[in-house]
Amino acid sequence: MQTVQIALGAIGANEISRIAQNFQLRKNNVESAINLLLEGKSPSFIARYRRAKTAGMNEAVIRAIRDRLFKIKTFHDRREMILKALETQGKLTEELRLQILAIESPKRLEDLYLPLKPRKSILAAPAREKGLEPFAEALWTEDPSIANLDEILPTMINPEKGLETIEKITEGVVQILAEKLSEIPDVRASVRNDLWDFGNLRVSKTNKVRDKHGLELKEFFSYVEPLRNVQARKYLQIGKGEKNGFLNVLFDWDLEQAKKNALEALVAKPVSQSSPNSEQPAAIDELPTSEDQPSEVVAAPEVAPAPEVKAEPVPAYTHKYVELIKKAMSVAVDQILKPVLERECVRDLGERASEHAAGLLARFYHNRLVANPAGPIKILAIDPGFRNGCKIAVINEEGKLIDHAIIFPHQPQGKKELSLLVLEELIRKHQISTIALDNGNASKATEALLYELIIRLKDPKHLDEDNKEILPTEEASEKGGTDETVAESAEAPAAEAPAQISTPVVPEPVVSAEAPAAEVSPAEVPSVTAADGAEPTAEALAAAKKAELAALAVIKRAEMEAQAAKKKEEIEAQKKLEKERRQAEYQKLVNDTKANIKTLPEAPVDVKFATVIEAGSSEYASSILGKEELADSDVGVRTAVSIGRRLQNPLKELIKIDPVHIVSGLVEFEVQHRYLRPALDNVLESCVNVGGADLNKCEASFLRHLSGLNQLLAQEIVEHRKKNGPFKNRAQLLEVQGMTPEKFELCAGFLQV
Repeated sequence: MQTVQIALGAIGANEISRIAQNFQLRKNNVESAINLLLEGKSPSFIARYRRAKTAGMNEAVIRAIRDRLFKIKTFHDRREMILKALETQGKLTEELRLQILAIESPKRLEDLYLPLKPRKSILAAPAREKGLEPFAEALWTEDPSIANLDEILPTMINPEKGLETIEKITEGVVQILAEKLSEIPDVRASVRNDLWDFGNLRVSKTNKVRDKHGLELKEFFSYVEPLRNVQARKYLQIGKGEKNGFLNVLFDWDLEQAKKNALEALVAKPVSQSSPNSEQPAAIDELPTSEDQPSEVVAAPEVAPAPEVKAEPVPAYTHKYVELIKKAMSVAVDQILKPVLERECVRDLGERASEHAAGLLARFYHNRLVANPAGPIKILAIDPGFRNGCKIAVINEEGKLIDHAIIFPHQPQGKKELSLLVLEELIRKHQISTIALDNGNASKATEALLYELIIRLKDPKHLDEDNKEILPTEEASEKGGTDETVAESAEAPAAEAPAQISTPVVPEPVVSAEAPAAEVSPAEVPSVTAADGAEPTAEALAAAKKAELAALAVIKRAEMEAQAAKKKEEIEAQKKLEKERRQAEYQKLVNDTKANIKTLPEAPVDVKFATVIEAGSSEYASSILGKEELADSDVGVRTAVSIGRRLQNPLKELIKIDPVHIVSGLVEFEVQHRYLRPALDNVLESCVNVGGADLNKCEASFLRHLSGLNQLLAQEIVEHRKKNGPFKNRAQLLEVQGMTPEKFELCAGFLQV
């Protein structure tokens, strides 16, 4: 729980009045709320038990006031740090100290501190190294000693220092003056206001947008919008598109007019600044409304005031060397202020967009926490899946695991009949009327299965029917790659391909492999004899030998093919036997399950199921807390248990999970955690305190979010309860180590015994 550590005197009357005006509240009520916050009271405590002092101010407004106090504290801390730094450097005069203390804007403060803080000079560094700074200072102050530039400039030419011409001398002087002008607070404020008031955000597509990539950003392929009108949602999408390389983002604004206005700022009154809490104009967007942020007391977004329309024209800027000053101002805007302020604008737009997105995600998280609980009932929870099956967990009224199973109703296993029977068996055995199904992978297919289950529960005739479900082939199951099918396939030997033996290629006709080997034998190969009884020639003998080898090769090949065919038949027969065995075992398991179901009581007549958002359930299953609560269960069962508990009591279960994990994936863009985390923590703290807690039942993970408690003190309460037994009354909390009367006052009203 956050507390505000800031002196009451540090908050000026103007700041209190500004807060009251923004929230349209009475100043004395705002001051009372601030006093209570500074005393360490939580917004939940103030909203419930100090309503008389705040005129019934609701918790959302009190939190907004607390957030504003944090911003004021941050501003004051920064101001004190600057004062101490200037004092250490010996630059702090009484006039400068009063000027800094009078500033109410963080950006104005940084603009004033910029020329005083030590830093590296980039643009004007070479000119200073050449010794042009004294001359530039004399020009700026219109020193009479340099009244005639035409006589002085030629005498400053020094090739050894790189000052070969008068033009190079003038260029160096302009760079020094440009840096000086860019550090004047009124000049920076004027150029900044020009960027926000008259600048446009121009977006175009890049060459990377092709092959259907990035087409979801089509509306931004040629997009132009005034900076003041850029919606937070659109800017987050643009930022993501730019990060992925699909979009080019540029700022389109009138630099010449900005230079003219900057010159006028040198002689006009100081440019007005906004409050410490808002510097740039807010991005216009619809304001979210919810129970956590009532629409009737929503603070309007603070917008930096546009330049005032003056009745009389601003006097023209006069200077003895006005042309040099104009050149310097042009360099200052083009080379220094333009890139710096555009980066600042990107940062400000991103922060406002992240703050807006954080509010939307906080509203979603609030709706999740305050969803209607099913109450203390038995629930059958399912974590669906295809290849790895559906994990089932049965929890009792207290959320404890009492039974679990795994079924494979979907392909590639396809054991639908057995899966339906296992579900029916669990429902009848534990008399369950509510099923929780998470919305993750395979949820749609499992939802159809549950519809069929509910129909079957109303008509138990299927238990007497002989419905034989044919299992998928083993090859189909192997493609699924599940642990179960791998184990089954290991029992059946794999078919081996016949060995390939190289045979000589002969020109004689090949005998068909279907012919029996006896049809061709060596005895039938005709002998080679000469026509007149003479000895055969060498060529004839070679031809005969070749014919004999070819015949033998044909015989060998026929024998091998016959053996391969026989082995294939044996393998097919073995597969068929294995399939019949598996089918028989499956059918026996189905029949046994049916027989067991017949011995169980009838299922409840009003069985129903609900779909539960599964975001964050896997994080709980793999977390230390999940392993401690369900040490003997695997990850799938722990996930199913979490799903079931969410239906029983969403707040009690979701509080165990990091809020960021619950809302992650809901938006297509990144949200800065420094905005998202506090918004979610505020929602969680508010929801816990609205419902309160049972002192003898709630765990430390729940108690730590109560008003006045933290993780350490909540753990001490649980340890005291385990050691000394249940609390008999709330006054016994004072016996807990670390509990003080102040903390007891804050938490006692939200606890029950």
